[in-house]
Amino acid sequence: MKKASLFLLPLAVSFPIEKLSSFFLVLFLLTQLILFFLKKKHLTFTYKIFKNPLVILFFFTFFLLKLRTSLGGWDRDLSLLLIPMFFSFRKLKQEDIYFILKWFVYLFGLGLITCLFYEIIAEFYFYNYVNEWKLIEHYKNNHIFYLVHSISERIGFHHIYLSLYMFCGFIVSHWLLSEKVIDSIRERWFIIILMIFFFLFSFLSISRMTIISFIIYFLGVVFYSLKKRNKINYSLIIFFIFIGVSTVFFSNKFTERFKNIKNDPRINLFNLSVDLSQEAFFLGYGARRGEELLIEKQRKEGGNVYYNNSHNQYLDYLLKGGGLMLLFFLTLLFLLSKYFIVNNLYIGYIFVFFFALQCLTEALMERYRGIILFSFLISIFLKLVSFKSEKKIIN
Repeated sequence: MKKASLFLLPLAVSFPIEKLSSFFLVLFLLTQLILFFLKKKHLTFTYKIFKNPLVILFFFTFFLLKLRTSLGGWDRDLSLLLIPMFFSFRKLKQEDIYFILKWFVYLFGLGLITCLFYEIIAEFYFYNYVNEWKLIEHYKNNHIFYLVHSISERIGFHHIYLSLYMFCGFIVSHWLLSEKVIDSIRERWFIIILMIFFFLFSFLSISRMTIISFIIYFLGVVFYSLKKRNKINYSLIIFFIFIGVSTVFFSNKFTERFKNIKNDPRINLFNLSVDLSQEAFFLGYGARRGEELLIEKQRKEGGNVYYNNSHNQYLDYLLKGGGLMLLFFLTLLFLLSKYFIVNNLYIGYIFVFFFALQCLTEALMERYRGIILFSFLISIFLKLVSFKSEKKIIN
């Protein structure tokens, strides 16, 4: 397989414009699959694809959520079907998968750095430029915090999803280094620099759950290193602690975010979702009706801002797809975690664990960024496990 075509997948996933990137990704995958069928000699079709957990999730989503609503947003949900099909049909090598992961990190990191410098230049050389952004009124007391959020708005990311991508970029980068996938000293240093950017921007975005994820991850790395008696890179850990402490010190919004948890609108959304789901507990209301009921319930309370999802993936599935959809999603996360642990692919387990953690405060599978990231990385990790299985059979 040509690396030029592999290059397109991570490009689509990290593309700046959310919906356009999703359309581009689906169009690319459909084109590739059509070409596979036309050139049968390159096709390795197997019915095992229907046992893929992402494909099963796609059909559950279809019957329990989407069948009772319009087909809007199907380009997003189709990633659960098309991405695993792509990785199942193509004859990929392990080096190809490493190539995709590397360029996923590179493209996202380079895009972030480019936007950072662009924003700084705009701030310094166009003094009234900042007033054109709606965010300045809310973040005028904290320029650094505003800078990060304006960057996330500029590249088409909600800042919560931006922090999620940065966290995933960080753990994938760390895994690439620890597995010695990258041999070049220059590339290794470039990866370390990107990790610093990911870490710093995640803290500045002040996504509470991402910050908690970083803390858990660092504690896990230290514990694992001590258990395995591996050498710990103390200088890197000290450096990250320095950045974290500096971020907390210079950002008033950091402490405010953790002090005002009780006032977070998510708590009210959680309560409303639980109340609504009691009347349709087993099968839910469907995607569109669930959104309408949640908005109606908020209007009755007289709020100014209305949300169309529960900001909690588990409660959102409960509301729209019922207990059956929630049970399947929880089972899926458990089986994926177990599968990656049994096959010693800890990056897969780590991703599932922290994705599940982030689902407590965001409905990640209800937005383009979340569902494509999930289907993309899970497909990658499942493919890596298949390489391990092939090696066992050969041995």
